[in-house]
Formats: sequence, structure tokens, C-alpha cells
Amino acid sequence: MSNESERNTHEMVEFRYSCPVCLSPRLKMVTGMCQHRMCTGCLYNREDGTLKTSMSKCPTCQKPAVFPLKRPDIPEDNILIQKMLGVTQCPNTNCFTELWEWELSDHLKKCSHAPVKIATLRRKSPRSSRSMSVLSPTNNETKIFQHRTRSQRLAKQWETVSNTHLRK
Repeated sequence: MSNESERNTHEMVEFRYSCPVCLSPRLKMVTGMCQHRMCTGCLYNREDGTLKTSMSKCPTCQKPAVFPLKRPDIPEDNILIQKMLGVTQCPNTNCFTELWEWELSDHLKKCSHAPVKIATLRRKSPRSSRSMSVLSPTNNETKIFQHRTRSQRLAKQWETVSNTHLRK
């Protein structure tokens, strides 16, 4: 597959299978009666699992009451399908970022949950002839993921638009 056709395939998959609200790929997606798919994080309240009031209509087609009022259990085969499409989770401990497989290498370079790296210094230990190893934390804490900030900004814009339409 050429780079251009591979890029086109990735863009098509990203468009079709990412949540249209947060613009991120998710393993746990809910399909509404209108056949649009949203992630459970955008649809449901974390505390009680009820549908968010801003999601009383489908954000894509504006049809009312298309998603269940309570967060459903997502079948394992649906999660497996998302994984087969290329959705993966960061392998670093305590990093729960879900992203496309083709974005994983860039994410790992910036992940703030990356394990501490061991750097070997060139100078010799005063008591021995061996090089000293010291722990040096990665500089990733100061870096912010561009795709996450863009997704958050667009999600806030979408929420503002949705709330405006709900008031009318």
C-alpha cells in the first residue's frame, strides 16, 4: 500500500470510527438508533451512568432519544472490533489514553507516564572505575498532546453549540 493510499485509509477510518464529539478513538462506543456512534465518556455521566442532558439529541443528526438513558454494558466483541480497526491504549502504567495504532509511537515519545529512564554519565565514580548511573525523569510532564488539546477545544465548542440549540 502506498503512503498516500495508507494515509487516505487512516483518515477514512479515523473519520468513521472516532467519537464525533471528542474526536478521539475509543474502545467503548455506543451506537444510537440513528446509527451514529459516540463514546461512553461523552454520552454518560461518570457518577451515575445516566445520559448527559446535552446528549438528549444525537449531536450528529439532532434526532431525539436515540441513545439509552443508562450507560449500557459494551459487549466484548464490539471492543474487539474497535481493536481490529486500530484503536489501542497506551501501554504505560496509569496512562489511559486511547488512540490509533499509527499514532502510538508519537504518543510514547511525549507520554508523561513513560517509565523513568536511566542515563549513564560519562564521569567516573570517585571510589571506582565504573561509570555512575543516575535516574533522570523524562521531560514529558511539560508537553501537552496537540490532538488532546484540539479535541478538548472542539468538544467545548460543540457543547456550547449543543446547549444553545437546547435552549431554543
